[in-house]
Amino acid sequence: MNLADALNLGCAFCLRGAGDVKFPAMMLLVLSWFGFVPLVHMLTFAPGQGFVDFLPQFGLGATGSWLAALAYITVLGVCLSARWKSGRWKLMELAH
Repeated sequence: MNLADALNLGCAFCLRGAGDVKFPAMMLLVLSWFGFVPLVHMLTFAPGQGFVDFLPQFGLGATGSWLAALAYITVLGVCLSARWKSGRWKLMELAH
């Protein structure tokens, strides 16, 4: 988990420092609400105990929450790393 977190934070701060602030913010927002929150719900709650019925529920408890956090941080880190490697941040204009 530390490696994934380092990749996530390192790439996020490098992109922001280079002036690419919208992409990291949008990735964080989209992956949080449409990836992490549903995944935590699915992995944590047992069938019939969740807040919504349309998602499958696997009942892993706290272990499920940690697995969801690991998946979220890893996917976010990979997306931000791909953005950094693409070089699109070089095209950003910095305000003076």
